[in-house]
Amino acid sequence: MKMKYTDIEMAFDFVSSGPSEQSYALLDKETGKIYYDSDLSGIFEIPNNIDSSLQRYVSIPHKIDLGLDQHLPLLFCEEHLEDNLIEVYEYFLNKGGYRKFKELLRSKALLEKWYEFENEYEKSVILDWCKEKNIEILA
Repeated sequence: MKMKYTDIEMAFDFVSSGPSEQSYALLDKETGKIYYDSDLSGIFEIPNNIDSSLQRYVSIPHKIDLGLDQHLPLLFCEEHLEDNLIEVYEYFLNKGGYRKFKELLRSKALLEKWYEFENEYEKSVILDWCKEKNIEILA
């Protein structure tokens, strides 16, 4: 199946827009159609008669499923803020970790570098996932 990256990215963002298991997207690898389902937004497109266990369908993962949650800031810190690694790790032990992390980035003038890192890393992980699921991305 050939897909546009933006279609996969949009489905990934939809699934990851809330807590895990609140929103779903299911890709039909034969037709390229993506079905959406969300308790949060009231969208219920996935037909009841779809057998999601068939290899024809692929469930779009949540960012947590791909390791794109609190692990990503720590990877960034290993590269750019090694002296603050333990501090950042402790941020994520409590609520508000991302807010504190971004405040630290602002104070070190690294916020833009973080956004670039986050976007590039996310794209590479999504492309790896597509490859694993035999989804060809159109150039």
